[in-house]
Amino acid sequence: TLWSRRFQATRLIGKAINVCDEVPSARITESDPFKKIVTGGVTESEFKGQDLFSFTPKAGHLFAANELPKTDDNSEGFYRRWIVINMEKQIPEDKLDRYIGEKLKADVPGIVSRCIDAYLRLRVRGDYDIPDSSNEARASWQEDNDHVLRFLRTYCEKGDKDDWRSVEDIYRKYKQVATAEGVSINDQVTTRALGRALARNDFKAVNRAQSGGRGWLVKYKPLAGIGRG
Repeated sequence: TLWSRRFQATRLIGKAINVCDEVPSARITESDPFKKIVTGGVTESEFKGQDLFSFTPKAGHLFAANELPKTDDNSEGFYRRWIVINMEKQIPEDKLDRYIGEKLKADVPGIVSRCIDAYLRLRVRGDYDIPDSSNEARASWQEDNDHVLRFLRTYCEKGDKDDWRSVEDIYRKYKQVATAEGVSINDQVTTRALGRALARNDFKAVNRAQSGGRGWLVKYKPLAGIGRG
């Protein structure tokens, strides 16, 4: 990909937009270069046979994909850099406009005018006005990549003082759900990682000496496949 292959980042120098009409289905394993490039951070690259240098990419990015890529980075810092827009409407073959390209070229002044108006509204607002459907699509993508997150959102809810559970108990429940759903648990999903996920999702940690130390207020939802809490 553009952010993991040597020399490729140089193609962004002086560019205003980076358009990819088909995102590869390969898993994104190196997300740090991607995060740096899309946010306009100082990036190191090189031309073949020349010395390494630094530059600041200015391009915006537009990606098309039949399926959203898998990723090893389940951090919020990765997902908040994306605005996911589902294109759900399919145009029948007999309704396709074969001359849409020429029509758009003829309307370039109007398109540019609308872009300028939108940019001015963005400057006043300070951030993109992201629709709920886009946030929902991004959350679904994140859950597809992060089974722990899906477990917490689907099978758990914030509990009260009577729902104290050790992280070991929650981990056993997670393993039960993963087994029922046919999901293999990789080495990175440990009790410590589960504790960090609980904290990120605003579950309350409580120290209870008589119960063996630190635990979490978690209530298991009575859904099929999870068993009794």
